[in-house]
Amino acid sequence: MYIAIMYLIVILPNMNRIKIREICNMIISNHMKKIKLVVIVFIVLFLAGIQSVNAAVNGTVSSFTVQSFPPFPSDVDDTPFDNTGFYGWVSEDTFIENEHFFEFDISGIGSPSTAFLDLDLYNNTNSDPLYGLAHNVSLAYYAGTGVTDMSLFGTGTALQNITLNNPGLNSYHIDVSTIFNSFKNSGNDYLGFRLYDPVWTSDPGVGDQLQYVGSTLTTAVAPEPVSTVLFLTGGIVLGSRSYLRRKRNNI
Repeated sequence: MYIAIMYLIVILPNMNRIKIREICNMIISNHMKKIKLVVIVFIVLFLAGIQSVNAAVNGTVSSFTVQSFPPFPSDVDDTPFDNTGFYGWVSEDTFIENEHFFEFDISGIGSPSTAFLDLDLYNNTNSDPLYGLAHNVSLAYYAGTGVTDMSLFGTGTALQNITLNNPGLNSYHIDVSTIFNSFKNSGNDYLGFRLYDPVWTSDPGVGDQLQYVGSTLTTAVAPEPVSTVLFLTGGIVLGSRSYLRRKRNNI
């Protein structure tokens, strides 16, 4: 009888405390696992919302100036800045017209993408007696071939007019994303741009003031669709829950 009483007073409560402690630990452990799982899911969803991009800066694969005087066109210069030719000059005057062309290889770039053209032009005057400091040039785009091609003279679709307001170097940052994606969707491998004087200039001196210096095409490929990431996240969640359920059943 004494032993039974001691069992009820001492041993049984201790066993209950042990079981209660085990149950509490199990509950806490399960909650911690769920919390960890929630944290993992949150991190994955957060990363899915980040617009990670694969950016690339592309240099020209072809750059040349076509000069036109009777017969039209008449000559081409694709040797940059050798000080003996007319490479880079953009002009339209009484006798001679120069247009500059530059092309980018877009065959290895994904689509859809954002694309920006960074263009450097040189205004080689402080003030012109007839037209003042500012000089104008027009920019057009066309499907290129990646090689010097004199027959491209006068071709292309007008994109925009550019005004060189400052003496010396003038830099421009132009969004060409729509054009780029259109070319990619059409299967074109080369995106070309043409610089030309939009108006006939009666002063021959003005024709020697505008010069192409350089350009780059910066592209950023759009990230994978968020739906794909969410699908993978769902798979991770289901797999984790199944794993925890099997592990709990084996205890």
